Amino acid sequence: PDYYESAFPQLDTLAIVRGEAEDGFDCQNKTRCSLIPSEDYFPASESVQDWWENKLKSDDPPPKPTNPPPPDCSAAYLEVSYRCRRRTPTGLLQRKVTCPDEGNAILECAEGSDLDIIAATYGRRDSTLCGGASESWDATYCPEYYESAYPQRDTLAVVRGEAEDGFDCQNKTRCSLIPSEDYFPASESVQDWWENKLKSDDPPPKPTNPPPPDCSAAYLEVSYRCRRPSGFDFTLDIPANITVLYFLCLIGIFIVTALVHPTEFYCVLHGIWYLFCLPGGYLILMIY
Repeated sequence: PDYYESAFPQLDTLAIVRGEAEDGFDCQNKTRCSLIPSEDYFPASESVQDWWENKLKSDDPPPKPTNPPPPDCSAAYLEVSYRCRRRTPTGLLQRKVTCPDEGNAILECAEGSDLDIIAATYGRRDSTLCGGASESWDATYCPEYYESAYPQRDTLAVVRGEAEDGFDCQNKTRCSLIPSEDYFPASESVQDWWENKLKSDDPPPKPTNPPPPDCSAAYLEVSYRCRRPSGFDFTLDIPANITVLYFLCLIGIFIVTALVHPTEFYCVLHGIWYLFCLPGGYLILMIY
């Protein structure tokens, strides 16, 4: 097991099965896919012999007897954990967090709907995500630095494809994201930002001239939804849920009728009682 964890990293295997790696199986968000448990698709990063020699050198004290032969770790198999789920309804706001060590991240909508990128931030707001932040990460100063060095407007433009060399995700059915400073360059370094902050703060923080926090562990967070590519989308373009509008219209009919017939205004009470009983009536009908 130690060798398998070293030679076949779980993140790499997951990327191949999901289809995020080149020549992967592309199983993510598919109804059906085929898997082939072969080293042609899952190559080892090092041989058993090389791994064993490095382990013997690193172990202290060395195992007995001296220079034992390597174990036979050739009989490997592929194990996949998965679940079946419904496709995300059109219009539902979704959030995708992409860590630097995950490689490419996929944003995808169901057939017949396109991506609508709502917001995108590059930085860190949660100290526990993506392997966690370092001990010198500061929950007060680092978010301020990210807002200054990675403006949300610029990050959103890169993800949407409005900036040069962006990912062009807006109005696409599927797109790939890479959380790297090659695509999200900082407008200033932590050191420069920290020096300017120390000069501007009054009174200055204690102790005098403290070292800057470690704000290097950034990740990409994208909020998006899927919507129809053209025309009026009832799930997004109406001011309220369609069911809410239906009940408001129904209540309005009762109220208008009561105003037109003031002597029968008490019927509104029966209408309210009817609305309360309507869900129970559906339940009784289902039971029947």
